Amino acid sequence: MAKSRAKAARRRAPVPRQAARMAQYVRIGLVALGLVVVGLLSAGSYYVLAVKPNEPVAIVNGVPIRTRDYQVLVRYNRLNLEAQVDAVRRELLAIDPKGENAEHLRQFLQQQLQSLESSSAALPSQTLEQMIADELIRQEASRRGIGASEEELEREIEAFFGYPGPEAQAQAPQGATPAAAQTPAAPTEEVTLSAETPTPEGSPTPTPTPFTQEAYLKLRADYLRYLQERAGLTEAQFRELMRVRVLERKLREAFAAEIPAVAPHVHLRQIVVGTEEQAKELEDRLARGEDFAALANEASQDESSKEQGGDLGWLPEGSTRLPQPVLEQAFALEVGKRATVSAWDGYHIIEVLERDEQRPLAEEERKQRQQRAFQDWLTAASYGPGVKRLWSQDKVPSS
Repeated sequence: MAKSRAKAARRRAPVPRQAARMAQYVRIGLVALGLVVVGLLSAGSYYVLAVKPNEPVAIVNGVPIRTRDYQVLVRYNRLNLEAQVDAVRRELLAIDPKGENAEHLRQFLQQQLQSLESSSAALPSQTLEQMIADELIRQEASRRGIGASEEELEREIEAFFGYPGPEAQAQAPQGATPAAAQTPAAPTEEVTLSAETPTPEGSPTPTPTPFTQEAYLKLRADYLRYLQERAGLTEAQFRELMRVRVLERKLREAFAAEIPAVAPHVHLRQIVVGTEEQAKELEDRLARGEDFAALANEASQDESSKEQGGDLGWLPEGSTRLPQPVLEQAFALEVGKRATVSAWDGYHIIEVLERDEQRPLAEEERKQRQQRAFQDWLTAASYGPGVKRLWSQDKVPSS
């Protein structure tokens, strides 16, 4: 009996060789698990540090805008916004409470402060649109053979810092210091007091202090170092921002120069009423031979033209004085013909009095078209088929 129990005990006891093998398997499993964990951590770090920064937030005609560059510019724009907020707050603190216009100035500055603070939420998306616009400007400038020389770039940077340039500096007193002691910023939305804004009573009138080249170079170096430390923006990236400014100005001039001096015009008159029934009633009266000018004076809701018998004068193709459907119908009519057009502001009974295919644009109209030309192109290009937005909230830097 005792021998049987001893034999069974020996069978239950682990064989030394098997135990060693099991321990080895455990060690191998632990090492493998450790390698898997390290691999996962390494892969995660690689994605965060290498892959994610290179992911595009947008692609502009095949050119990617990288997340790392986007994050740098977001930080840069945040610094500018903070600088503007601080400047307005200082203005508020500096108001003389006894000044005659103190309350008016305080209200104005508080509105500016609220506007700036509320724009913080939109800053990431605005930065994306800014970068898309900058890339489109670079591409269009290249297509047109427009560039920015080093001299032009330097003049742009000097203007950014308020430095008048070496020519003006030669006439300035030696040893002068810059008027502005604070770090300059390139705001996306400038906060300025207009000439009409009253100055608090008793406030001294500021006198510009001549800006020496030495002071300018120091301010420039300090600012670039500040941008590198706070936003990660390098000097090369700052210079590229300035270069795009030069290109944009030249493109604006190029687009403005393309606006022709003449355009097709129609000499038009109209009667505007609020309902279709009123329009039909007036159409019947006109068909019976009643005078158009008299009816316009009697019934038209267009206060700007009714006293002239509805006469709008000469309108160029593309004018913004009338709703687009009305203007398009006017250019489709023959001289002496009438039509009624429904638009957002009512029913327009129009009659074409004259046509001229090569009439000179009024000076004010041409200036407005020249000013709109660049922005119209940029808006259309920004939402064209070549622009793909790949932005997501996780690409916005937290600080």
